[in-house]
Amino acid sequence: MKKWNQFKLLGDGDFLRAYAREHDRFICPYDLLTGSDIGLFENLEAARKEEQYLICAMKDVKLGSAKGEKLYKIAPQGLYKNVFACSAATYEDALELWNRKMQQTAKNLLKPIPQRFLAMEMEGIFINVLGWGLFVLMLGFIPFVYEFLKENVLLIIFILLCSNLEHLFMRSYGEEIPRRTLDLWAHPPKDKFSEGVYGQMLGEWEDLKERHARALPYYLLWKRGQLRGAVEEEEAAEPEPVPVQSEPDYRDYCREIRTRLKEQLKAIEEQRSKISDRSVRRYVEDILKVLKEIQRAVSLGASDSQVIGARKVVTYWNEETLSLLENYLLLSGNSSQEAQDTQSSIAGLLHEMTPVYRQELGRLTAGRTLEIKASMAVLQKEIEETLHMGK
Repeated sequence: MKKWNQFKLLGDGDFLRAYAREHDRFICPYDLLTGSDIGLFENLEAARKEEQYLICAMKDVKLGSAKGEKLYKIAPQGLYKNVFACSAATYEDALELWNRKMQQTAKNLLKPIPQRFLAMEMEGIFINVLGWGLFVLMLGFIPFVYEFLKENVLLIIFILLCSNLEHLFMRSYGEEIPRRTLDLWAHPPKDKFSEGVYGQMLGEWEDLKERHARALPYYLLWKRGQLRGAVEEEEAAEPEPVPVQSEPDYRDYCREIRTRLKEQLKAIEEQRSKISDRSVRRYVEDILKVLKEIQRAVSLGASDSQVIGARKVVTYWNEETLSLLENYLLLSGNSSQEAQDTQSSIAGLLHEMTPVYRQELGRLTAGRTLEIKASMAVLQKEIEETLHMGK
C-alpha cells in the first residue's frame, strides 16, 4: 500500500505565529472550527508537487513513527478533502490557502442557519447523492429492483436527504462562537501582520476551546430553547462592568457552581466505587481529597470571587475527570491488549490530575491567605498602639 499520507512536522503553531511576526505576514493563528492548534507539514511521499506542503489542524493528524523519526498520518476523524484543501507546492502558498479557508469558514458561520447548513454540508450532500446514485443505477439493471426503485423513488430521495440532515442532531454549526469573533476572522488583515488583531484572536483562544468543548448539536440547542440566548450573546458588544444591582445574579451563579461541584463529587465517588484496580482507585481518592478541600474553600462563608474562581474546576477539569473515568470503565469489559494499553494511559492521566487540582486549590486560597495576612497586620498594629497608650 502506498504511504501517500505520511508527513513530517516542520513547525507547530508557535513556529507559524512567530513566523508571521518576523515576516510581517498575517497567518490565521489556530483552527476556528475546533479551537485546535495548527502545524506545518511536509508530505514525504507526495504524489504531486502541489501536495508537498500542508497546513492543517493538529487534531486532523495523529502521531506515528518510522525508523525512530516522528511522522504524522491523517487521523481517522480528519477528512482528506478538508486536510488537503490547504496543501501546495510551497509553504507560502499553503499559508495563503489556509488563510482563505479560515476566512471562508467564518463567512459561512455568519450566515443564517439554512444557508449555513448548506454551505457546510453541500459537498457531503453531493458526494452522498453521487455515490448512492451510482449504486442505485447499477442495481437498476435488475428488473424487480428497478420496479421497486420506481415505486419508491420519493422514499429513496428522502433517505438520501436524511443521511445529511442527521448532522443537525450531531454537529454544532458555530452557535457557540461569538459573532464578534466570526467578524474578526471573516475580515482579517490582507497581508500585513497586525499585533492588535493577533492579540485579540489569541486572547479569545482559550475561551473558544472551552466553548467548543461545551458545544451542543444544533437540534439540542434549539430544543432546549437556548438558541435565542446564544444569538444574543454573539451580538453582544464587549462585556460591560457588572453594576451593583446585579449582585443577586452573582449569588445565583455562585449557588449553581456549588451545586454542580457537589453533584460532580458524588458522580466521581460513584465511578471510583466501580473501579477494581487499587492503584487507579487511589488516584481517584487523591483527586476527591483535593476536590473536597476545594468544596470547603468555596463553602457558604467564601466570597463571591472565590466561588466564581472555582468555575474552571467545575466546567472543565471535573468534566475531563468524569470523561476519563467513564472511558476507563467502558474499556474494563474489553480484554484486548489495545484496551489495556489505553486504560494504562488513562490511569497515568488520572495520576497527573491531582497536582492540577492542587494548583487550582492554591489559586482559590491565595486571595484568602492575603486577606488573613492583611487582617493580622492590622490587628498587630492595633495591639501595638493599645500597648503604647497603656504605658
